Amino acid sequence: MGMVSDQYLPYESFLICQRLGIFRLGSFLLLLPLFVAVFAPLRETSSVLLGEGARHGAKLAEGRQGVGMRDGESAI
Repeated sequence: MGMVSDQYLPYESFLICQRLGIFRLGSFLLLLPLFVAVFAPLRETSSVLLGEGARHGAKLAEGRQGVGMRDGESAI
């Protein structure tokens, strides 16, 4: 039970980093381009689908505009 020698410090710092999850973060950063390559086309497809839905919703709202309202009154 004496003083800690310098030869164990690198391994202990490795254990501390491992406990903190720093190495998991590094592996995540390495896999990030793979996730981007897989999910970017999916996001583009979903935005196209959502864009179509938004246009359809705008057409419905346009058709209902003014129903049951007095002149100069807005729905908002």
